[in-house]
Amino acid sequence: MNALPPIVRLASGLTRDIEKAVTRFAHSQKYVIGAQLRRRAMKVWETAQQAWIERDRQAHLVRKLVKRVDKLRLTMQLAKELHAFGSFAEFEALSRDLSNLGRQVGGWNKQLNPKGQNSPPRAAEKRAMTLSTHAASTCEVNS
Repeated sequence: MNALPPIVRLASGLTRDIEKAVTRFAHSQKYVIGAQLRRRAMKVWETAQQAWIERDRQAHLVRKLVKRVDKLRLTMQLAKELHAFGSFAEFEALSRDLSNLGRQVGGWNKQLNPKGQNSPPRAAEKRAMTLSTHAASTCEVNS
């Protein structure tokens, strides 16, 4: 079996570290914001794993991973504002790992889903069928 790429190992480590941090949350925050953090971290890890394994759906899954990393970042920010973390240093360490993961996911996304002036051309999209012609439209109006 192939070794896991750094991006999946980083997602796994971040999920593990968030699990440990949430166990130290105050009771009032452990079961709401803590549960949300756990869920979102787990979804990031699962999606990274899935994107690595399912090569035929990789571009789609990496776009999904970008969104999930952003949601996790927002949830961590809210937890910080609620003073859920044991210390600012704990939040800072998790935030640093999340930023590294976000950079790697962003690079992976740009590699698989290029945009912009210098990106390779995409397959031509099919145009919708013409349901009526201009002549048919003006004919109906004039009648």
